[in-house]
Amino acid sequence: MLGIARSRRAAVMVSLGMLSFAAWCGAQDADDVDFLARRASERCRRGEYERALELFRHALDHGRTPRALGEMGACELRVARWSDAEAHLREALALADDAWLRRHRDEAAAWLADAQSHVGRLLLTGGIPGAEVRVGDRVIGTLPLAEPVLVGTGLLEIEVRAAGHRPWRRSLDVVGGTITRESVNLESDAIQQPSPAVVVAPQCAPGAVLRGGLCYATEESIAGRPGARPWQVMAWLGGGMALAAGVSSLGLGAAGASVESAYLQRCGGTAVAATCVVDRADTQTLLDDRAGLVNGLAAAAGVAVALTVTALLLDRAAPRMHRVAVGPTGLRVQW
Repeated sequence: MLGIARSRRAAVMVSLGMLSFAAWCGAQDADDVDFLARRASERCRRGEYERALELFRHALDHGRTPRALGEMGACELRVARWSDAEAHLREALALADDAWLRRHRDEAAAWLADAQSHVGRLLLTGGIPGAEVRVGDRVIGTLPLAEPVLVGTGLLEIEVRAAGHRPWRRSLDVVGGTITRESVNLESDAIQQPSPAVVVAPQCAPGAVLRGGLCYATEESIAGRPGARPWQVMAWLGGGMALAAGVSSLGLGAAGASVESAYLQRCGGTAVAATCVVDRADTQTLLDDRAGLVNGLAAAAGVAVALTVTALLLDRAAPRMHRVAVGPTGLRVQW
C-alpha cells in the first residue's frame, strides 16, 4: 500500500512539472512574439512600412497575441490597408484580455472604428453554387458567400462568373461601415439554334413556266416580241463599216493636206534650198502612201454602203417570223 501511494505522488509531481514547463514555454513564445511586434512597431514609426509588415507577419507565424495583431493593424492603417487593418484589429479585441490589451483597449477600438469607416461589407445572394466572385481584378470568393466579405468603399465593379452562364456585372456604391446586399441572377449561355430558313419558291412572270428552278418563256409568249432579223443585223454591220471607213479616209486626207501645206511653207517660193530636194522626195513618198490608204478606205466604204443597201432591201422582202423560241423540246432557232 505504501509503495502504491508513493507511486501516485510521484506521478502527480511529474504531471505538475510538465504542466508548469508547458506554461513556461507558452509564456516564452508569447514573449518572443511580443518582442518581434515591438521591433516591427518601431520600424513602422520610422516609416519602414514594408519591412515592418514583413516582421509583423513573421511574428504572427509564431503566435497571434493581442499586441502583435493590434500594432500590426495600427501599422496597416498608416499605409491605407483598410481591410487588413480591420481584420487584425477585430481579432485582437476578440482575444483574451492581457496586459497590453488592458492598457490599449480604447486606443485599439478607435483604430478599429477608423478602419471600419474605410471598408464595407458585400453580401451576394442567389446565383450558381461555385460561381466566382470578383471585385475589380481580385477574386474574393465563390457563391454562396457564408458571410459578408470585406471590400473597399466607393463605386466598385462586381463580376460573377460561372461556366455555361453569361457573366453578371454590377457597379455598386459601397459605404464604409455598412453591408451592401445584392441578388445575383446568372443567365444561361446556351447557344440558340437558328430557326430553319423558309424556302420560297421562285415566282415566274406571266407567260413563263418554271422548270428546274428557272423560268423559261414559252414559244407563244415570244410571239410579237421584236427581234433582230438576219438581214437587219447585216445592214447594221455594213453601215458601221461604211461609217468607220469614211471617217478614217477623211482623217487621213486631212493629215495629208497638212503635210503638204507644211512642205510648201518650208520649200515654197522662187528660191528653193538644196535640202528641199530630199525633203520633197520624202514628202511625196508619204503623201503617196496616205493616198493609197485613202483610196482603199474609200473603196471599202463604198462596198459597205452597197452591202447595207442590199441587206435593207432583202430584210424588207423577208417574211416576218419568230427567230428564237424555247418550247417543250428545248431551244429552237428559225431564220
